[in-house]
Amino acid sequence: MSECKLAAKEAYFDEHALLNLEDDDDDDVPNKSLQNLQNALEETRPKVRKPTGSFLGPTPKEQQAEFEAYAKRQAGWEAFTKKRRGTKRQTSQDPVLPSTAPEPELAKSFPATKPRSGLAAKGKGKLKRASSLTEVPFWKQVGVVPRELKHRKAKPAQDIELYPPHKQLFKDKIVYFYPNDDISVARRRRIHKVIQLGAAWVTSWRDDITHIIIDDATYKCKYMMERLNRTYIPEHIVLVIFDPYVPDSIQFEESIPSTLPEAKALAHLPLDEDEDADSLLASGIDDAEDSGTDEEPLVALKPTKLSNILSRSSALRDKKVINMNTFQCMDPGANGYNSQNPNARTIQILEEMCKHYDQMQDHWRTLSYRKCINTLKKQTVKITTAEQAIALPFIGTRLADKIEEIVLTVRLRRLDSTRDDPLDKILRLFLGIYGAGLSQANKWIQTGYRTLSDLETKAKLTPSQKVGLEHYTDFNSRIPRAEVEVHGAVVIAALKKIDPKFKATIMGSYRRGAKDSGDIDMIITCPDTPLAAMRTTVFEVLVPHLYKTGFLKASLATSRSNDPAGSKWHGASCLPELTVWRRMDLLLVPEEEMGAALIYFTGNDIFNRSMRLLARKMNMRLNQRGLYKDVKREARGEKLNEGVLVEGRNEKKIFETLGVPWREPHERIC
Repeated sequence: MSECKLAAKEAYFDEHALLNLEDDDDDDVPNKSLQNLQNALEETRPKVRKPTGSFLGPTPKEQQAEFEAYAKRQAGWEAFTKKRRGTKRQTSQDPVLPSTAPEPELAKSFPATKPRSGLAAKGKGKLKRASSLTEVPFWKQVGVVPRELKHRKAKPAQDIELYPPHKQLFKDKIVYFYPNDDISVARRRRIHKVIQLGAAWVTSWRDDITHIIIDDATYKCKYMMERLNRTYIPEHIVLVIFDPYVPDSIQFEESIPSTLPEAKALAHLPLDEDEDADSLLASGIDDAEDSGTDEEPLVALKPTKLSNILSRSSALRDKKVINMNTFQCMDPGANGYNSQNPNARTIQILEEMCKHYDQMQDHWRTLSYRKCINTLKKQTVKITTAEQAIALPFIGTRLADKIEEIVLTVRLRRLDSTRDDPLDKILRLFLGIYGAGLSQANKWIQTGYRTLSDLETKAKLTPSQKVGLEHYTDFNSRIPRAEVEVHGAVVIAALKKIDPKFKATIMGSYRRGAKDSGDIDMIITCPDTPLAAMRTTVFEVLVPHLYKTGFLKASLATSRSNDPAGSKWHGASCLPELTVWRRMDLLLVPEEEMGAALIYFTGNDIFNRSMRLLARKMNMRLNQRGLYKDVKREARGEKLNEGVLVEGRNEKKIFETLGVPWREPHERIC
């Protein structure tokens, strides 16, 4: 062996202390170096694996033995660990005095115990939930949460947005519906509505129910009583049909009360004031007898008193309920509006949105926007927040939010989206065709038509639609007031030549003083002349004559000659010196109906709605033919008789009969 290799080996053994024999004389301590050397040699020896009982692996007995050995080792290790932990705890723990005789000094020296973070958080959550119980709305605390306004399997509606407190007409009331489930989407909407008005909906009978709301008149009271297994309705419970009770309460901005002591339950019955006693007897409510309970009086009315009570409650209800100030016909004008109005920009954007819905033939949204706009026109200060807006009449939560958005951003996202939507533009384009409604326009879009040229070359159009398409621009342009007067003068002059007794009047927005109009509406009448004779003169003499002169260009919709009630002619006219066609309507009105017709065809439509609603609340009826009294209706509002004519000839007398101050045509703007 060379010297280099020997030096390398000695260095290796020195490094691993394999030749350190300094402690060999110590018999008590084993030679660690020798032990390390033996271990190293042992590891380097090849190990012979004991053959298993099977070439496929350990036998079941071997597996069982291996498992038992492993379990034994684990048990021994756990026992050793437990024993060791106990020894350490015993040696390190300070002596503690019994809790029955603590020393003040020791107690003061103990460190404060810190709760575990998890328990602390859990405790805080419990406290938070407990403190928030008072914040749970009344309708959730007391009642049942209905499902969302979607399909049948919708989730519970946990976030129903309530009306402001001053508009919660049913605040803290408990309502039981019949039928009492939210399967029907229509009924679900009604349940949501009463909850928005502050009530709670319950699905089981309870003593604190304040209102029973029947879905509609198709459900009879006696069937409801049988379903509830009751023969009496407690005196404090209000029994109504949803419509008209809830809509009327919203209209009058108060929950309709009953003040007649002996008819508290009957005053709220879902029956019209004119319904006879027999129908009430059939409802099963008057068959009630004394239940013998001392805590709660029950309604028990004898049939002999029923008609008298009904008439008294009806009269009192009419006198009590009708608040004239809530009708727009009492304060219609917004004539003071101009560009200097503090809400001018808001009104401008809302008018554009209203025009969009009008083009889409969405009559209800159009009506809501117009009422809102009319309210803003009457304000002398700028409305800047939703809270300010919602406190005004005829402005709901959504419109209030839109008003605030307009004030903050000087724009309305909903209006922008309608302008940017290509299909929306096409729909508005098609709706501009005379004789095309919303359904027809959507069918054209679904078929794949996108332009007026597509309709002209591919679509199957009616004769009126063809005329409307050919003169699309003419019919969709506004008519200046001066031109309306010239068109009317042509008709009046020709009518005078035929029969001087005939009179023609231009109606619509022209009579209200508008600067321009969408079309030309004229009513024609003649004293002491029946409708059939008027129809012969106008449809068979006047119209052909105006065709010959070139003034009338097309008939778009006319009454049949054999129709005894036919009184309308819709068409197009054109002045000789112009090429623009204008839409013209001729309406025949007997002289005895002239006053009502003037109201009806002057408008505007919101003013007319208000007048008709006021007449209805006074147990009357107003239409284009006259004002009628003693009109009887069934529970659903359908007329049982035509009533007795009060006035039809004189426009001012109709106003006087209804108690509405006379309004000149230009003041009837709502």
